[in-house]
Amino acid sequence: NRQFNGLPETPVPFAELPVSAAQALAELSGMLRAYADGAGDTLSPVWRDRLARLLAAPATSAAASRLLRAADYRVRSVPLEPAEARTLFNDRTLSVSRLEEFAACPFKHFVEYGLRPVIVKDWGVEPVDLGVFFHRSLQNFAALAKRSPAYPDVSPAEAEAMADEAVEPLKEPLLRGPMGDTPRALAGFESARRIIRRACRTVTLHLAAGDFALDRAEARFGYAEEDSLPPVALRLKDGTQVTLHGKIDRIDRYDGADGPCLRVVDYKSSRHTLEPAKTWWGLQLQLIIYLDAAVGGVPGAVPAGAFYFHVADPLAQLASAERAGAEAEIAKMLQMHGVALNDEDVLAAMDRGGGAVAGVTTGAGNVRKNAKVLDLAQMRALLKHARAQATELAEALYDGDTSIRPVRAGDTESCDRCDYRGVCGFTPDARGAAARELPDMKLEELQQRLSGDWPTPENGAAG
Repeated sequence: NRQFNGLPETPVPFAELPVSAAQALAELSGMLRAYADGAGDTLSPVWRDRLARLLAAPATSAAASRLLRAADYRVRSVPLEPAEARTLFNDRTLSVSRLEEFAACPFKHFVEYGLRPVIVKDWGVEPVDLGVFFHRSLQNFAALAKRSPAYPDVSPAEAEAMADEAVEPLKEPLLRGPMGDTPRALAGFESARRIIRRACRTVTLHLAAGDFALDRAEARFGYAEEDSLPPVALRLKDGTQVTLHGKIDRIDRYDGADGPCLRVVDYKSSRHTLEPAKTWWGLQLQLIIYLDAAVGGVPGAVPAGAFYFHVADPLAQLASAERAGAEAEIAKMLQMHGVALNDEDVLAAMDRGGGAVAGVTTGAGNVRKNAKVLDLAQMRALLKHARAQATELAEALYDGDTSIRPVRAGDTESCDRCDYRGVCGFTPDARGAAARELPDMKLEELQQRLSGDWPTPENGAAG
């Protein structure tokens, strides 16, 4: 009207003015989604006619059909019948990591172990390849350490020489793969070897810091081999027995006044810590089940602790370039993280100087405030609870649970590194999307739950 003063308004309502196919599809997208969500009215006759025309026209029928399917989409999965699940998952022996995957999202477990798609990946070095290299190198190092009468009282240079000897048998087959393809990949191998040297030096320092000795490396449980530890056995409600198997990276032993004390150490290529909420709700079963398996294989053994060890060669962030200060800072960064038995004799044997295990004892040997420690009754209750959680998860797995229910803990979600997001179509704002919110839990709460002191609905309080 500003340009053509006096031009009469069109008698046709704005909503009925002609639109292009692209404009119509864009408008219908919002209308159909609002209607499907219950926030919009039914389509007017004009828009119903436009949708019909789009569906009928060869050029737009495919796009309009996709639009209708998308508008009706909701995140959902169909559970399997128990008989179907037990046929599909016909093995009655499970790895602990598989149960953790099921706990993180039952649908992901169904896709990975039921549908079993093959993920096509680019030729290159994958994190899992480095993980295998780290584990095998440390296994070889442990074998060398067991044969050395002086170990762990060896110099850093001697520990590094043992590390190089441990890596040597793995070098040729590794370099025949992607890691030997380019100068950049070869530099990656040298970086991995440097990490192993650092790891072997640090493991040696940790063992020299106390009286726990390396007992077994890559200790298997639940396998048919003669040297395998017994499986962890679960009994389902219908009487079915399910056994758990796995490989424990390292078992250390200290023969104390109350019998053999065992701690397990799990090697990780990324930083890990034992979180009370994930431990209680079955998202961190592996480390505790490993401790259960280790103790179960030695009569009269005491569960002394379970720890993660970060296999890395970090850089110290210090204002000073002084080497001694840098080494001390790196040693602190590579301390073991986990849970320890709150027993004076065990803690002294585990770490006399407060440098091997993070946040447990001071240099004087005193237990720190908020240290991740449990008394013997709580530690045994934790092992029992882990078995109960594993049983509950196995029960749901064989009952056919395939629900799309990723776990959300703080800012992280189990979808973040999932290869199957395109299969389930989960997004937080999709209809039917329901993430499992993991409540926060402090160490004190975990201790109280293990002692039976945490308030529950049964005794009149929310728990």
